[in-house]
Amino acid sequence: PSLPPSPPSLPPSPPALPLPPSLPPLAPCPLGDVCTTGPCLITDGGSCATSPDFPNDYPVNEGCTLYGLPPVGLDVIAFDVEGDEDPSDYDGDGDFRNDCPDHLTVNGVKYCGTLGPAGVVPSDGTMTWVSDGSETFPGWKVCWAAQPPSLPPSPPSLPPSPPPPSPPPPSPPSLPPAQPPKVPVCAACEWDYTALGSPCCDTAWTTYSLNCKTLQDSYGWDCAGCSCPGDPSPPQSPPSPPQSPQPP
Repeated sequence: PSLPPSPPSLPPSPPALPLPPSLPPLAPCPLGDVCTTGPCLITDGGSCATSPDFPNDYPVNEGCTLYGLPPVGLDVIAFDVEGDEDPSDYDGDGDFRNDCPDHLTVNGVKYCGTLGPAGVVPSDGTMTWVSDGSETFPGWKVCWAAQPPSLPPSPPSLPPSPPPPSPPPPSPPSLPPAQPPKVPVCAACEWDYTALGSPCCDTAWTTYSLNCKTLQDSYGWDCAGCSCPGDPSPPQSPPSPPQSPQPP
């Protein structure tokens, strides 16, 4: 019997796009630093890196290698590059599942689209970026040190403080202390022994049998207020007559 006709031949594969230029060899990097070749940028005090011109679209046909990365999980802050939308073997390695026109490579794995290497530890301390000659996107930002959280919004400002209270009115001037009433000491007497505790009138009576009345009337001394022995007792008022009883 005759053989069945051969199946139609498959259409030829589309021509492969040109590969990006090869990257230059890595230069020595100081211990503890992260270095880069090409136009990628080291930011945030040496703890992050971005694609060229981030957050604007990156240029075409460029690449860089970051090296000296510490062995810690990567923190992907932003990632938006051209994804794999071509079903053919774009990079010609025989595996169409890893074709990313623009990609960031860590530990031999290519990351493109919006899927970045979050949490991946770069075992060889390197990370490589490549862009082809077609579309461009905003790019990526990857860090290898914990980023501080954004600060919370500031609390609303407090209302202004009330004015301080007015000072109390000044106190009235203090009055001078009350003076005790003066006690007459017969200061006009010639023999004044008050300082020794013997008033002059008493001395005049006990020494010369002169009372205050005589000293004032006969000698012009001022013994007002003195109560001396020998002074006549003040006359007593006569008793009031008894009141007659009132008739009922």
